[in-house]
Amino acid sequence: MNENLVNEKEMPDVEPQAPEQSAPTPPEQAEEASAALAQRAAEAELRAAAAVAGVSAEKLPYVVRLCDAPALTAAGADMGALATAQVAALLKEMPELCARPAGGSLGDHKRAAAWAQPEETARETFAAYL
Repeated sequence: MNENLVNEKEMPDVEPQAPEQSAPTPPEQAEEASAALAQRAAEAELRAAAAVAGVSAEKLPYVVRLCDAPALTAAGADMGALATAQVAALLKEMPELCARPAGGSLGDHKRAAAWAQPEETARETFAAYL
């Protein structure tokens, strides 16, 4: 019956383990959540400012990484104005990030049909039959 028991002398020395760190307290959790939310808001402001500036959707993540998002989360900072300024400075340094309009016509004018007469000629023809 005692054959399965280990002799105390044969047991290796076991050092007591340090107690695990306690779970964060609710105020610490709230601060971490607030910081994460502020970071997400700053990145959203940067994405919005870049999109308004003409950056294509494929390049938005790169613009966010190149800008200083933590600077937007400073107390009392106007995120929108700072994001716009940062994106403008970045695009000034790296204009290749901005989408370029297609060459040629942008389609902002009316095209006359081949059979249509110029407006002045149409008026003269109409006046002739009065």
